[in-house]
Amino acid sequence: MAVFRLSFLNWLIINGIAAVWLYAKDALVIQFSGWSGILAILIGLESLGWIGASLVYFRRHNTTPNPLGEATHLITGGLIFWLITDLFSIPQEEKCLAATFKQEWTAYCQQTRRWL
Repeated sequence: MAVFRLSFLNWLIINGIAAVWLYAKDALVIQFSGWSGILAILIGLESLGWIGASLVYFRRHNTTPNPLGEATHLITGGLIFWLITDLFSIPQEEKCLAATFKQEWTAYCQQTRRWL
């Protein structure tokens, strides 16, 4: 599907526009009070932490985190993937890796389960 080919920045922009529109229509009620507020803040901070750690990891290996970008190194360990990654990013990334690394990728797939 073409909608899954959007970059992360485009997803942020689209979601931001949708949130503003819903808020303007009073359809988005945000209440950060008590335990729900603390939980929301902790989930947000954890998400930002995982995103930051992942970007640092990709940077250390001198490759792009964009699954549609030019991969320069096959990273075979060290990342924790979420369900959303499995549904949206990994299928596209696998296609790009198969096209870029051909024989190395095929050999890796034959000796490694999809989820380690």
